[in-house]
Amino acid sequence: MARAEFAKFGSTTPRPPIPAPETPADPLTRSEARASFDRDLRILLFDEDPGSAATIRDMLNAAFGGRSANDWVSDRKEAAELMRAHDHDVHLCVDGSRTGDALALIRASREASDPTPTIVLTAAGDADSDARMVQAGAADYVALSGLTPDTLGRCIRHALIRHDRISQAKKEIEGLTEEKTRLNILRDANHRFVENACHDFRSPLTVIKEFASIIAEGLAGDVNDEQAEFLEIILTRVDQLSQMVDGILDASRLESDLIGVRREEQSIKGLVDKVRPTLEQKAAAHKVAIEYDIPDSLPNVFADTESIGRVIVNLGTNAAKYAGENGKIRVWARCNPETSDVTVGITDSGPGIAPEHVKLIFDRFHQIPDGKSREKDGFGLGLHIASEFVRVNFGTLTVESEPQKGSTFAFTLPVFDVDLLIPLHFDFLKTTRHSFQNVAIALAVASAADDPTYAEVERLLNRQLRSYDLLLRIRPGNWLVCVASNEDELAQIGERMLAAYLESSQARPERPLPEVRFRPIGTWALASRPEALRDVIQGVYGARPEQRSASTQRQHS
Repeated sequence: MARAEFAKFGSTTPRPPIPAPETPADPLTRSEARASFDRDLRILLFDEDPGSAATIRDMLNAAFGGRSANDWVSDRKEAAELMRAHDHDVHLCVDGSRTGDALALIRASREASDPTPTIVLTAAGDADSDARMVQAGAADYVALSGLTPDTLGRCIRHALIRHDRISQAKKEIEGLTEEKTRLNILRDANHRFVENACHDFRSPLTVIKEFASIIAEGLAGDVNDEQAEFLEIILTRVDQLSQMVDGILDASRLESDLIGVRREEQSIKGLVDKVRPTLEQKAAAHKVAIEYDIPDSLPNVFADTESIGRVIVNLGTNAAKYAGENGKIRVWARCNPETSDVTVGITDSGPGIAPEHVKLIFDRFHQIPDGKSREKDGFGLGLHIASEFVRVNFGTLTVESEPQKGSTFAFTLPVFDVDLLIPLHFDFLKTTRHSFQNVAIALAVASAADDPTYAEVERLLNRQLRSYDLLLRIRPGNWLVCVASNEDELAQIGERMLAAYLESSQARPERPLPEVRFRPIGTWALASRPEALRDVIQGVYGARPEQRSASTQRQHS
């Protein structure tokens, strides 16, 4: 019916006068419209009906004040060739009785990196046709019934504005991609330079320390008291330089995701006990008292022993140094049931930190100015590295301090709960410098073996993963492998893990490792809802809350 009503404006009957175009009313596009259309337009019109084609051409002349060159073609093949040539600013395609013609022409128009916008004018006006045209790439889909020059002109203007915006966005994306590539090259070059420089520093430092130790031990002759004091200073400063070199190397590796992280179920007491001798040695060196408040009832956490141990030592060393002689430091831990994590803190009785330095204290190379109680040494990387180590363990490092009232550095670690750790991993990936979109998850299953062998299997699997990937043991001999990538990359990583695993197993013929098989589960967008992820995880390991570890039960109680 709509087609019949429009047909009366064809060449067989007198055409009504064309209404004058109205001023565009859209405030968001008025300025763009003035800028975009201060030129003549070339418009290609495909219409099998000469009468309706003449009407549309009159509308175009009225809409653009005669500033449009309107080429009309009625043959579909000819129209397709002209559309592929992209010599026009916009294409108008009248959808007649054969809908396939319009779809074919839209596809022909889009056979270019910067396709010309195509507007479909139709007598059908049904939702299904509208959806098909838009999905095929039509810039707009307009009903012929009631069409006026103003409506047609507005559709063309908006289509061209959108096209200009998209083209500009593509150029900006290309520019950003090129800039990202350039920065990645510079970052890689920077990392190689740091690696080489640190290696070059370590060699002479090792020589200096060895020869100074030989002299200090009297192996090269007698040493008097003054010489022994000087040699002790040399050895101390060499150790400090070595620590600074290690700090630079760690910062570079953290930024390049080259730090190995082996997260697993841990007890807070076990983490602290591993570094307790070092903490007490540092406290004794600064004549500081140290006390511990680590309840036995704390739930187990998910953390990497080495990196968290270094965090505790770094914070404890700073606390001992800043607490001053006869000062006191306290190492404590508390469970936070509402956030499903555990907070570990170190509080000192030192002079505190000024507010203007608190907000910058975790930045790279930031150092507190020299003062009576806080001497400057190192490059100011210690706390930055500590905060990064905590971040890769799915936690946060914070500080509370007031001048003359001491300081408390505290960090969080997630409770070991499979249902919670996958969503936490997704949140962690959103904070990395990579533009991850998806996470591929697989299940790794080892054949029957004893627990010590399972621990070795887990170590080997962890070595093949990156710091932003996740290996999560859900039961003895079963692990979830979460890779920040897609299923293709998951397959490649799986093949690499299996190859390395097989090589390690063949190297121990007397007691080979159990067979490990990978079963892909699927790929999820980082924006996935945590509830959906928990459903999938529970479907994989089929455990009810009472079947999980005792630590998790304590946390939920």
